[in-house]
Amino acid sequence: MIKHSNWYWIREFTGDGIMWLMIIWSSMLFGGIATIGYAKFVEPNMWILYTEIAILVLFAFVAVDRLIDDGIRYDQERRLK
Repeated sequence: MIKHSNWYWIREFTGDGIMWLMIIWSSMLFGGIATIGYAKFVEPNMWILYTEIAILVLFAFVAVDRLIDDGIRYDQERRLK
């Protein structure tokens, strides 16, 4: 197994954090559009909004998988010390 530096893990977990910030921000944006109703200047077609929400859910699954995988790899590498 390759031993990674601390900077590698900082970069990995920072990337995970940025992913989660994007998911939270997008959820607030799309959730606000969905609950208030569509506005012609924001999202005139509700099917596009539903597609964006579906993509956001899939992106959340990827972010969860990445965070779990990074945590497992970090734990395994630290146990080898």
